[in-house]
Amino acid sequence: MTPREIVQELLDLEEDNVEFNFDGVFLIGLDDEDADVRLESIRGLWEHEAPDLVPVLSRLMKEDEDARVRAEASHALVRERDRP
Repeated sequence: MTPREIVQELLDLEEDNVEFNFDGVFLIGLDDEDADVRLESIRGLWEHEAPDLVPVLSRLMKEDEDARVRAEASHALVRERDRP
């Protein structure tokens, strides 16, 4: 399986069972060379609440070469900001 396929499979598993947590894999995926892996990894971290994610998302929003990744990082930062 490719990293892209692995991330997608984990997203599907996590969606079907909220008790699964693959944040460690998704955090690694944020630095993958494949933009689709970075994009899906951001999506996979939608419930990750650790403050260490904010600087990573900020970097992706500002510096990532892929516009989709920049946009998804921006959306994720808004979610982080709006958390109670």
